[in-house]
Amino acid sequence: GRHAAVNQQGARRGERDFHFGRVLILLLAADGYEEIRDFRNTEQNCAFSSTMTFSADSRLLWVACERSTAKPNDLLAVALTSLAILAWTRERPALAGLLVGLGGAAKLYPLLLLGPLLLVALRDPDRPRAISRFVVAAGTAIVAWIAVNLPVYIWAPDGWRQFFVFNADRGADFGSPWYVLDQLAPGLLPDRLNPLLVVLAVALLIPIVVLAFVAPQPPRLAQLAFLAVAAFLLVNKVWSP
Repeated sequence: GRHAAVNQQGARRGERDFHFGRVLILLLAADGYEEIRDFRNTEQNCAFSSTMTFSADSRLLWVACERSTAKPNDLLAVALTSLAILAWTRERPALAGLLVGLGGAAKLYPLLLLGPLLLVALRDPDRPRAISRFVVAAGTAIVAWIAVNLPVYIWAPDGWRQFFVFNADRGADFGSPWYVLDQLAPGLLPDRLNPLLVVLAVALLIPIVVLAFVAPQPPRLAQLAFLAVAAFLLVNKVWSP
């Protein structure tokens, strides 16, 4: 009787996982369509943007294979990031900032757009106007992030802080390059990866900044955003940013 109950419970869980996968695939399809449409509107006839879009979708497909890491906020962050880039290219800095702030409340990496936004503004031929647009976008992003997080902090401050404590203390997660290295050479990595990751992230971001300033033509936001997120993923201790 006990074994039958365990098998029945396992069957129910397998059925839930199956339905979860079906729903997630539908969400991925909708999100992928939205990204492709956004980037087609953002960069007409730009192969780089198409490549970036499909690279992001391949990551989402990998996430779909892992039920433990496939969370709605992953999809939400990707969608909000693509919409923020579209809003900026259509000269709607306040909307772009709002989307960045909301995306940053779901996951960390949408906030990385603020760096490329500043670089694009500094390379703009009309620099004063572009910098003012960046200030509007950055200010709106900060306000949006606070508006989402402040009620949670007031209602459950310990739970709100736990997210940051957990991510600061966690080790190399499954799927990251650091996890592979730890499996190949146990004991090689330090107990706390964060200082090492910060150094490596800065080392990867500096060439992106240099490239943005020395490029013959002012770089597009989509290009710099792709490079920044790629650098973040390469050094991140968790595959899901």
